[in-house]
Amino acid sequence: SLTASGAGTTAVLGSGAGTDVNSGAAVINVSGNGANGITVVGGATGVIDAATTMNLTGSNAIGAIVDGQKHDIFGRNSGSPVTSTRLNSAASLNASQSGLTGYLARNRAQLTNSGDITFSGANATGIRVESGATGTNSGNININDGGTGIAVNSGSSTFATTANNTGTINVNGGSTTNRSRGVSASGNRAVANLNGGTLNLNGTGAIGAEALNGALVNIAAGSAPVFNNSDQIAYHAAGSGSRISSATNALNINSSGSTGYRIDDGAALSFTTPTTLTASASNSTGAIISGSGSSLNSSNANFTASGQGSTAIRAEGGANATLDSGSSINLSGSNAVGVLVNNLRTDLSNALDGSAAA
Repeated sequence: SLTASGAGTTAVLGSGAGTDVNSGAAVINVSGNGANGITVVGGATGVIDAATTMNLTGSNAIGAIVDGQKHDIFGRNSGSPVTSTRLNSAASLNASQSGLTGYLARNRAQLTNSGDITFSGANATGIRVESGATGTNSGNININDGGTGIAVNSGSSTFATTANNTGTINVNGGSTTNRSRGVSASGNRAVANLNGGTLNLNGTGAIGAEALNGALVNIAAGSAPVFNNSDQIAYHAAGSGSRISSATNALNINSSGSTGYRIDDGAALSFTTPTTLTASASNSTGAIISGSGSSLNSSNANFTASGQGSTAIRAEGGANATLDSGSSINLSGSNAVGVLVNNLRTDLSNALDGSAAA
């Protein structure tokens, strides 16, 4: 077995073009604060076999890093990022420490994960994709208590930073003040493609996927959220330039106080195919468009408010919701509302936050 017990240490390092790392049936113990099991950098390639055992017990430990940027022995950048830097993993990660990261891809490197990741500790992240890298996941990811299944952050990179998901993500634990997230994309070059799989929203206040600070979330018809608790949000976008583009054929918000789409602070929601959005649970909402510059283009969408006290669409705080002639609103729930327009804004928990349209 191999052990990375010191702070920031690495058990296995592969660096440079022509270097291949294959973990086989190794047992790798990562017990140091911020330590990591395997790092592949600067044109190297790596394979983490399904037979590999990775024990992540250190605070803020990382299972594996794939980094297109090579570094010298002093940690300084050496040359330019190499796009052929690649890591493929089929291993299962299962740990209970808080603040863990399963895999980190950065600096134009390529990560492919088909193994399952189960993190029961708080504020852990299954996969992080940063600064021009690409991450592709088909494994099942379980996170808990404020954690994130897949996090994409382009930072200051001028290159697209992309995550592709077809796996099941179970979004567990958390609360309305510390929400767990399935997928989170941040930055104007960040893209999250939900090409399939299921987002199981199990924790109170869980968010399925979000686009922040100019990011884009693309939702394919084959990707679906499942509401299993209260006060949840399937899809959220916030910040100027942030976008959600949805090809979902139908979405049923069937848990109390939950929301299908929440668009804040200059973000935008568009539907690329006709869709049916149903708020069937009590006090649920189909779409909330909130804040100056936020927008909805309904594009032949059909909205139904069938739950008690449900709302099809809420536009507030200077937002702009456009319902075209091909769209419809159907009301069947007791005290249901078709479109609620309010000069005042609400927070993510639907409580008035005291601000008004500018």
